[in-house]
Amino acid sequence: MQIDCIPSLTPMWINPNATRPGNRHWTSRIFSDVSRQWGSPLWSGISRMDGLVSPTGSTYQDTPTVSCGGKRPPWSGRANGRHLGSVGGGEPGVRPRFDFRVQKNGYLWWYIDGLSDDGQYGFTVIAFIGSVFSPWYKFARRSGPKDPQEYSCFHVVLYGRGHRRWAMTERKAAYVCRSLDQLGIGPSRLQWTDGTLNIDFNEVSVPIPKRVKGRIRLHTDWVFDRTVHLDSAAQHRWWPITPICRVEVDLDEPNLSWSGDGYFDSNDGDVPLEDSFDYWNWSRAGLSSGAAILYDVVERSGTERGVALRFDKNGTVTDFVPPAEMTDLAQTAWRAERKTRTDTTARVKETLVDAPFYSRSVIESNLLGEPVTAMHECVDMRRFVHPATQFMLPFKVPRRWRFL
Repeated sequence: MQIDCIPSLTPMWINPNATRPGNRHWTSRIFSDVSRQWGSPLWSGISRMDGLVSPTGSTYQDTPTVSCGGKRPPWSGRANGRHLGSVGGGEPGVRPRFDFRVQKNGYLWWYIDGLSDDGQYGFTVIAFIGSVFSPWYKFARRSGPKDPQEYSCFHVVLYGRGHRRWAMTERKAAYVCRSLDQLGIGPSRLQWTDGTLNIDFNEVSVPIPKRVKGRIRLHTDWVFDRTVHLDSAAQHRWWPITPICRVEVDLDEPNLSWSGDGYFDSNDGDVPLEDSFDYWNWSRAGLSSGAAILYDVVERSGTERGVALRFDKNGTVTDFVPPAEMTDLAQTAWRAERKTRTDTTARVKETLVDAPFYSRSVIESNLLGEPVTAMHECVDMRRFVHPATQFMLPFKVPRRWRFL
């Protein structure tokens, strides 16, 4: 189906018989916990549904924002066919770009993660225009539509024994610099040059203030062209830019260097996440031939949708039929549920981030006939909007009124 601004798009599969999970109160150690019960499996007994997505307006305008220089590089490697136009995070099949405008109340982010070859260390970096997990942005929207660039955020997390750091610092538009090739939020920056994403960051961790400073280089062989509408109303888009890449990490504080496998994607949307979704889980697993991604969402209407994509080292991307049943993983310390799809069994190897409404973990499972290690994420937007969460979030997501 041809979609405005996204001419070729992967529809998510739908379970038309799903029932909406109960709108129950959640709790942690402080609040009483209620187990979440799920409807019938998303993938069981259904066929692919083409034409389920309707055209929508774009969350961006093809107009630069703040001019910071920059020049379009000659590199234009791409995978799996033709250039497919533009989404908020760039031009699928061609390159990411950082200069598209985001409409009021919308959002745009670029997500990068990596794990060291020895499995001892990892990182996650997310650069937000309109931080979807910002208590400040959510509160401000109560008085009317807001400019997302006023609520930009640079998030960096380092994993590994003795080297853990968490920084998620929000800044106003005056400290945001965007051009075709660069995005600067305060003292941290993403820059795209000749097929390499250069990340330079200089942040302060919370709750214990420590400097988080260093450089990451992400080297791509392919920029993939597959894009996905995540919701029935086609208001949220996901573009896995390159699930197969190498990263080089060189940290000043803490003092550490390593290399390993990485991942790079982008999401953008026209409305806040909590307006459309109750829950999602996502995972990306390394395969001997490339990588596989599973993405399952539950909309506020109760509709369950999902997509399963396989990315090969030769630059091709294909859909595959994932395991039909969800497998329960161990609950988080906040008693939030984690689930995944696996051919056999799955277990949590390490919990990297454990928040009341969000968890990021390394899991071990089986997929497409081989044992895999996967980065796994669960988000519960019903927990996010809970007043207790909104009360706690400013302590983890400080809003700074200066550059540094």
